[in-house]
Amino acid sequence: MKSINRYFKPWLVLGLALVLALGMVPAFAYEADEPAAGEGTTVYYFSDVPEDSYFFDAVYWALDRYVTNGTSEDTFSPELVCTRGQVMTFLWRAKGEPEPFSTENPFKDVPAGSYYERAVLWAVGTGITNGTSATTFSPDKVCNYAEILTFLWRFNGAPETTGHTHYTEGWPDSWYKDAISWAEEDELLEDAGDAVDPYQPCTRARTVTWLYRDAQIYVDSVEELMDAIGPGRDIHLAPGTYDLTSWINEKVGDSPDWDNPYVILEEVYDGYEAQIHDLRNTEFSSSTGDPKNVKIIVEPRYADVLSFYNCDNIMLRGLTLGHSPKKGSCAGSVVYMKDCGELWINDCDLYGCGTFGIEAEDSIGVYTADTVIRDCSEGLVQFNNVVMSHFFRCTLKNTEGGTLIFSNGTWTLFEECDFRNLSGNPVYVEEDGQVSFINCTMEKKMMQEIMNSPLYDENVFIRVE
Repeated sequence: MKSINRYFKPWLVLGLALVLALGMVPAFAYEADEPAAGEGTTVYYFSDVPEDSYFFDAVYWALDRYVTNGTSEDTFSPELVCTRGQVMTFLWRAKGEPEPFSTENPFKDVPAGSYYERAVLWAVGTGITNGTSATTFSPDKVCNYAEILTFLWRFNGAPETTGHTHYTEGWPDSWYKDAISWAEEDELLEDAGDAVDPYQPCTRARTVTWLYRDAQIYVDSVEELMDAIGPGRDIHLAPGTYDLTSWINEKVGDSPDWDNPYVILEEVYDGYEAQIHDLRNTEFSSSTGDPKNVKIIVEPRYADVLSFYNCDNIMLRGLTLGHSPKKGSCAGSVVYMKDCGELWINDCDLYGCGTFGIEAEDSIGVYTADTVIRDCSEGLVQFNNVVMSHFFRCTLKNTEGGTLIFSNGTWTLFEECDFRNLSGNPVYVEEDGQVSFINCTMEKKMMQEIMNSPLYDENVFIRVE
């Protein structure tokens, strides 16, 4: 099944272009160090990436995860070979850019400040590679199949394998036989044909494809879900209800038998919540793509359903998230983030009785598309010091709150959104925040209240194109 990664983020670009063109928020740019292989521009339609190619999904996944850019505005150059420095950098980025255990650099050919320095030091510290000698890494040497598959095998803990598959018959005693055997067992080589040449130069297409396949994890229980949470993973949830509270209550007893450094079980007023920390490049999605099939719920009134702290580039896709208590009795939000980078929510159903559907503070951006936010006890969204939030083709309904949309120090754009059956103060904006409605539909009463606000045309805008 083809993924829709390439369609996940382009609507943000269009929305921001519209906002800037209308002059409703100050222009801004976020510039990050991205010395990718071709130093190209990230786009979402490459002329040399056919939709029926084996690497199609992987290329657009790599773009969404900021693993690499294209080599030009409309090319990816899938057959261009990769160096060891590039492959190690791609792997490091795909796994969330973890910090090296040590900054001591033993390699004379890895310059300080080079784009691959931190990636190489991380890889050496975790045992993924020892370099080509005690003092060299050979970052400009072409990387071959045996090397990249060995890197991935070691990253995954060097699991035991039979070591004997039809791919390893020609070299049963080689240093890479276990890595290639593992790669076949883990279905990384599903389109490799009848033979794998371990010394074949690894192309950009092969590199991102193997990284993409290695990142896919499938779960069908709360236990598996909580164990799977970590950076650089695409977690696919099988249909069912994932009751986090029931699972947490088992883990906070006298003899806890579970530990994941990325999830903290934090006590709240009337129970516990699972707080997710320090993730990057992680996606949570329904394995079927239908939010009706996967539901994640919590019971404590003061618990957030999903909360993220110090995370970046987190994606929620095709999920239903909500509280089980009756409406009006909650103090926790459905999705909460603090001190985070980007949060992407696509094709989800966020329902109360959570205080807010989405609550964020001190973060870079919240980008939500084709999502329903409904039946909350206090309001729809609340943002404090969020650089940008963008809602595209969302439905916001059935909420009676004191303030439906709260913006403090945040630029918030609602584009082609539908507001239904809402009551309360529609918008509260601090002087350093701005809220814009572009081509939205809403009840006449709500529109009148917005336009009668003293902040209208200064901090709050309604535009119809």
